[in-house]
Amino acid sequence: MNRKKQKKTWIRLFFLLQSYKKYIPIIFLCLLVTSAVTFLQPLLIQQITDKGMGEKNFNVITVFSGLFLLFGLINYVFRILQTNTFANMHNDFQYDLKMKVFSKFLHVPISYFERKNEAEVIGTFLTDIGIVTSITDTISGTYVTSIIQVCGGVTGLFLLNWKLATFILVALPVKYMLIHSLAKKKKSIFEEYLEHMRVSYAWLGDQIGGIRELKLWNLLKVCSAEYRILEEKVMKSYKKNAMLDEYNILFGNIVDMVLTSIHYLICGYLIVNGHFTIGSAFAFITYSAYVMNPMTFLVNIQYNYAKLMPSVERLFQFLDQPEENGGGKISEKTTNQKRAINSSIPKIEVKRVTFGYEQDKPIFNNLNFKLYTGEKVGIIGMNGSGKSTLLNLILGFYEIKEGSIHFEGKKIYDIGVDVLREKVAVVSQKIYLFQSSIQKNVDLKGEANLEAVKRACEKSGASSFIEKLPDRYKYCICMNGTNLSGGERQKIALARALLKEAEVWILDEASTGFDAESDQSWSGLLQNEFQDKTVLLVTHKYEELLGMDRVYRLEDGCLKELLQ
Repeated sequence: MNRKKQKKTWIRLFFLLQSYKKYIPIIFLCLLVTSAVTFLQPLLIQQITDKGMGEKNFNVITVFSGLFLLFGLINYVFRILQTNTFANMHNDFQYDLKMKVFSKFLHVPISYFERKNEAEVIGTFLTDIGIVTSITDTISGTYVTSIIQVCGGVTGLFLLNWKLATFILVALPVKYMLIHSLAKKKKSIFEEYLEHMRVSYAWLGDQIGGIRELKLWNLLKVCSAEYRILEEKVMKSYKKNAMLDEYNILFGNIVDMVLTSIHYLICGYLIVNGHFTIGSAFAFITYSAYVMNPMTFLVNIQYNYAKLMPSVERLFQFLDQPEENGGGKISEKTTNQKRAINSSIPKIEVKRVTFGYEQDKPIFNNLNFKLYTGEKVGIIGMNGSGKSTLLNLILGFYEIKEGSIHFEGKKIYDIGVDVLREKVAVVSQKIYLFQSSIQKNVDLKGEANLEAVKRACEKSGASSFIEKLPDRYKYCICMNGTNLSGGERQKIALARALLKEAEVWILDEASTGFDAESDQSWSGLLQNEFQDKTVLLVTHKYEELLGMDRVYRLEDGCLKELLQ
């Protein structure tokens, strides 16, 4: 079963490489020329040695030395062309693979990232992509060259002395068995190394994310000790790989040295007895190297590609991850034109939804909820009651196993979560700010002018602190806004949503971090700015519930309407 799986993986990788077949003719031409030159060089040396030096014919030496130089120059020209072509192929393959992976990152469910941190994801996939794209390096061309050289070497050997050629071929299985036994171990050892690397990346990302807690609780020595243990496992695994590589080279070289010594003895014996010329001996030994050295490389295909398979399998496993359902197209009609909506159909409807992050621990049991166009509905509840989870389900971040959620009468996965999210503006207590200017953090799509950004910031209250900053709207925000206060970050997130001018607003503790004055401004914004909007508000501040059409309490997995 494992072999069948590997075979399918190789076939899939082969079809993935079909897009780069335009490079093959140039590479193949280069390989043929360089191989032909390599095949002819021993024959030229034979002529220089026997016909030139042996018979003291300087004209022969001059002609064949000139040909040797010419062929050598041709060889280097085509090698440069070959390397350039392989580099282009490698870059195109790596670029396309990175874009495939990045596109997949954008479309996998949010739950995928909740199981991993940034360092683990980035480190693991950069490692895997680097290993997978190595198949387009010049090493792959060397395999083809090796096949051609072996064929040429065998031909040359039989032309010179078929008995000695037979002896060389008989010795090859010995070398194959030695290297093949090591190749079997390579895949498992390299898989172990990759796993230790992944664990190390995951742990490191977790510590960087919690650096404040590490310092606050004085855990620096404890973390250093843990990291030392993890890195020792990585180094131990790396050493296993390195030593296995060295043993592979060692055993191959020992076989080569023994055979070369035997060649010298046999050729020397034949020369002494007048059955072989010195030039023929040199040519024979060179052709023997053409057979033995490339054969080592060819036998090592399994060994060298053993480390490729774990990365290929893991990469394909990621690319096969299910994506968010309902990838609908966002059309101009959908985004820029308002449609007449039947007021009797809820804008958002939750129908008999049962959901839990763990199968035996449901958060909601047969949950039902309706929000009509133009309505403003508030939801309160204890921490952990599932308020944010409900909003995430409405936004399509998690797949529902039982029940359904509808937007304007259609299931959200039928219309497409991307279309749904285009119609919704969200401000949550867990916002993210990018390492960029304030203007770009408000205008995420880069489609609005500075005046529109300023108006949105004035409404959110962000302009009051932005005007005091150096560079104002060009002021660069650090990662996730660490150079801003919590309230300032929320005001930028609110301005971001105001600029969108969406039909539906989902507010999840949107005023977190606001001071008393900001809270007052926010209450006014809720009353005035959202008059014609459909609003779903989650809050723990009861003053924000003033003016809501309905208010619900979420507890025990159910929504209970409260009398106002």
